[in-house]
Amino acid sequence: MSMRTPRRKKSSAREAATLRALWHALPRHVVWAALASAVTIMAGIGLLGLSGWFITATAIAGATMATALMFDVFGPSAGIRLLALGRTASRYAERLWGHDAILGALAAMRERLFRAWATPQGARALRLEPVKLLFRLTGDLDALESVVLRFALPALAAVAACLLTGALLGFLGPAIGLAFFLLLMGIGVAVTLRLMRFSALTAARRSRLTERMRAATIDLISGQTPLLMAGQIGAHRWQILGLEERLAAQDRRLNQMDTAAGAAYTAFGGIILAATVVLAAHLVAAGNVSLPVGVLCILAVLSVMEPFAALRRGALEAGRALLAARRLAPRSETSSDDRSWPATPQAHLGGSPADVVLRMKSVSARYPGTDRQVLCDINFELARGERIALVGASGSGKTTILALAMGELAPIAGDVHTGRASLLSQRVDLFLDTVRNNLLLADPDADDARLWDALEAAGLAGAIQASPHGLDSLLGEGGLGLSGGQAKRLAIARMLLQRRPLWLLDEPTESLDEATADHVLRTLLRHGRECGWLMATHLYREAVLADRVLRIENGTIAGDWRKGTPGYTRAINELRGGGTHAQPDPDAYVLSSENVPWN
Repeated sequence: MSMRTPRRKKSSAREAATLRALWHALPRHVVWAALASAVTIMAGIGLLGLSGWFITATAIAGATMATALMFDVFGPSAGIRLLALGRTASRYAERLWGHDAILGALAAMRERLFRAWATPQGARALRLEPVKLLFRLTGDLDALESVVLRFALPALAAVAACLLTGALLGFLGPAIGLAFFLLLMGIGVAVTLRLMRFSALTAARRSRLTERMRAATIDLISGQTPLLMAGQIGAHRWQILGLEERLAAQDRRLNQMDTAAGAAYTAFGGIILAATVVLAAHLVAAGNVSLPVGVLCILAVLSVMEPFAALRRGALEAGRALLAARRLAPRSETSSDDRSWPATPQAHLGGSPADVVLRMKSVSARYPGTDRQVLCDINFELARGERIALVGASGSGKTTILALAMGELAPIAGDVHTGRASLLSQRVDLFLDTVRNNLLLADPDADDARLWDALEAAGLAGAIQASPHGLDSLLGEGGLGLSGGQAKRLAIARMLLQRRPLWLLDEPTESLDEATADHVLRTLLRHGRECGWLMATHLYREAVLADRVLRIENGTIAGDWRKGTPGYTRAINELRGGGTHAQPDPDAYVLSSENVPWN
């Protein structure tokens, strides 16, 4: 017990942190949604009670001509219409305000999570556990919806229903009204808490199984070829079927708990209704209250359990919501006032010459979870319009330097000073969306004219114009529908839209054929003359465009040579495709490539 208590306290603190973040993200009109929810329930109870009173009073008044002529039918009938219309309007307002509030809050939370992952190591974590983090942004975040829509709002409505019913039963006697209010609240709270207690573990298990089954299904779909070649596709399929059976078992348990809770509410509601009928009949027979008032009280009690039925769904999902809150806590605690993008510890180049876009001073680095230092005492500056090539064996630290410049990795020593940068890597990340929306990721405010200019500059405008839908052409997952060269050009168009002074190029033409690579490099040269380039490369055709070459060996700079020096020539000739090539001038390189076709 002593070991579990601190752990439970820590979990509760993490859940509370996420729920606080959700509360701060909720717009203020969520209060109006809560009031509308309470009004809806109270109008329903009032409508049923007033209707019963009116029908009963009308029947009694119609027994004699004198009472029939004296009875006012217009006031109660107007009240019934008012309650009916008010209930409809408040129900609509509750749905409108409530869903708008929670969707807005979840959108804000999702943005905060994106910003929290845009920190050193954030992108690395996304690459290592993409399915897990996707579930955080979808399943776990959506689970918080039940906290507001299926728990908080129904709970407030249930309290309002108990208050109104207690007030109406006060016509039978103040003590009776108070006793019934306490009884209704006690039953509702007891059944709800008991349901939350028994369903929490099952709901949490269901959430974990859902995540595991989603991950396994994605692995099956994306890894069909290696699984088939390894003869494991059948075993993987059986694993998914096993997870599905376990998930179905948890669903059955939750359904059984839901049925039991519903039966408890129905049974207690029936007992309270029977008690109300007996009390009302006794008081009417004794002449203490009129028959219409007795009928009003009975019908009011008849509908008082309605909000508890809605609350039951929230209680069932409480375990899933709390698990989601616990998982999201480390990221949701990020300050919502921090609007920086990306949120990295990098410093801007304050006080530095205007033409310096990147400076690393005595920088050392290691990856989290390891003791091995991958970079040691890195020192260099990159000026605007200058091109630096990082060369060296695989694993020497070239990509780590790019990660430091991008802010994906924080140094353990030294300083990294940089402006805003654009990255063009071997892998092009395109999404299942239109060409326009894939471009707008770089600049959400860009109009169609700017998009076409970027495509024209990247050499892709012709292919997009030839499509029947133009910018609205739908791309498949990962850019399906474009060739490798076209996907690379779309990535370049995105980079051009960003207009950033620092370009980070990670083997930008690796795996491209000569013609396509020639066009890509020609495009980069033409439109990147005013940018600083930091390029990791193994290829002669890329390194030959650099003004300086830095050789990286075992995490240190082993050589720094400028164009025209013997060390520069020797370094680039050692790269793939080098050796016997003459060293061309970049301008000549561009002119000689003007007529190269692209695919």
